[in-house]
Amino acid sequence: MVSIDNTVNFREMDTFQSPLLLGFIAALGGYTPNYSPNEAFNYCELGCGSGTTLTASVYPKASFIGIDSNEEDILQAKQHCTLLGLDNIRFYCAELAELAELQALSLPTFQIVAISNTFGHVDGELAQKVLSFAASILQNKGLLYLQYLSYPGQSSLLPLWQLLDKLLGNREAETPLERSSRALQLLARLVKRGIGFLHQQSEALPVILDYISGGKPSDVQVERFLRDVLSRDHFPRFFDEVYDQLTEHGFEFAGCCQFARNDFEIVIPPRQIPTVREMNSVKKRELLKDFVLNTPIRNDVFVKSSPSDPKSASAWVRSNCALMSRQAQAAIQRVIVGAAGQRIPMQGLVFTALIDAADESIANFESIDNWPNEPVRYLRAINRLLASGQFFLCRAGVEANPVFECDVPLLSSYNAWQLARAFESGSATRLLSDKTGGVAILLDAVESLILYIATMEGWRGCGTRVIQELAGARGSQLPKKFRELNTEDVDKLIELLRYGQKAKNLMRLGIVTNGD
Repeated sequence: MVSIDNTVNFREMDTFQSPLLLGFIAALGGYTPNYSPNEAFNYCELGCGSGTTLTASVYPKASFIGIDSNEEDILQAKQHCTLLGLDNIRFYCAELAELAELQALSLPTFQIVAISNTFGHVDGELAQKVLSFAASILQNKGLLYLQYLSYPGQSSLLPLWQLLDKLLGNREAETPLERSSRALQLLARLVKRGIGFLHQQSEALPVILDYISGGKPSDVQVERFLRDVLSRDHFPRFFDEVYDQLTEHGFEFAGCCQFARNDFEIVIPPRQIPTVREMNSVKKRELLKDFVLNTPIRNDVFVKSSPSDPKSASAWVRSNCALMSRQAQAAIQRVIVGAAGQRIPMQGLVFTALIDAADESIANFESIDNWPNEPVRYLRAINRLLASGQFFLCRAGVEANPVFECDVPLLSSYNAWQLARAFESGSATRLLSDKTGGVAILLDAVESLILYIATMEGWRGCGTRVIQELAGARGSQLPKKFRELNTEDVDKLIELLRYGQKAKNLMRLGIVTNGD
């Protein structure tokens, strides 16, 4: 059985901006995207930061535009693109209040507009300007990805952020990054020593731990905490408020980027399911789900000026999407354990057809003859399989790479760069695959350390070097559980990363190739 955890994993949020995933979520909601992930399309991100979340390297036919108000972030983003040789991205520096002026630059219209993190920190007229700009540059049937702070989950976090601001004192006495580093260290001490607030607001703890994992805060953690918490106002919203605002701009809600949230049998306790079903609109159902799940952040997909057409949407998935199992077919669990311990089966002809097709290969749905007879059932089954965490969503028409043995693993320039950054900062890594069209595999800090050393020096002798790094200054950046690893522990981790299932998936997805 596979258990579903409803806790928000902020490291996984980078996966939500994948054009392939956004298209699947729209189709699951009954809306047909107006682009193919394998062909040319235009993608715009508002609040792009330094551009590290953009997946332009795995969509060479597409054109990406990133917009941010921070000049340093834009400069850094341009430097990253030059370093990686990416020529399908342009960046613009603009304040949110001045977005309308960008239209004078003859921006193209877009099939996808992504607003990540930014919308939760603006309110009133400025929020309306952001949505108006998004609507003005988005094509009809285009997709809007919107990440925003949500009630009621933020109710347990805002008082803590306000406490930190009060305890830190004078803002003028230090740089913003110094203040952020000091805030994270204070937050870590509060959590370690215990405060009654967190005992009563335990749902806030996973969010906090995501910021303070490790020993000394890394540069990545410091920058992220400054960006997300210290340098901005916070404006959580109820889902119905966002829904009404977007309806005014011609948008329809399609679904959530977390697969499990689109299947209320998984995330809603059985006793509450009848209540959810009683709600006579998607607006009320989603609002109720937020209170049942105590949602702190939403990651939603909306569609502009598009009629619902489930059959056409299902045909889009059949032509553009595929599945790949994360493990051998014999190891796939056919039962999900839901939020309240309920057992949810993945049985029947539809599930069997999908699982059989994805065994040791990438299942292209065109080969499933019965699909046209039950198009909606197939989409819901695919979503449940993805929610189980046992499958990758892939692009149609690609094949899994063979598994091989090598002494020196090789990564693409983008993934090698990400891995080097993780090595320097002692942080986790998000690795991209062109087969999944975005972030495919997450490595924790020690896995990142191991794989980086292996790519530089080979697997032979890797363990000795890892132990040296853990015992040195770099180890001080890592969580205590990693610093205490001994030689035997490290050798086991190396064995798994070289020969285990994650290693096989790194190879099958083309993330790791043979460097011998």
